[in-house]
Amino acid sequence: VWHHFHNSTEARNDHTLLASNSWEIILEENVPIIDACFQSGFNCEGYFYKEFKKMYSMTPKQMLKMKETTK
Repeated sequence: VWHHFHNSTEARNDHTLLASNSWEIILEENVPIIDACFQSGFNCEGYFYKEFKKMYSMTPKQMLKMKETTK
């Protein structure tokens, strides 16, 4: 049953929503990436990076670096 849910559209949408919230945590709350990962609802840093990159076409580290260069 879990495997079926994990591969469902609903599960993918949930992960997209979690990843979409994570950029705010990283950029606005100024927390370490690993903390943003867990605060966003992910329990695996590697999967968090994968979903984040899929959504923003860059990794969380790349986004932080971009923020630092635009200050």
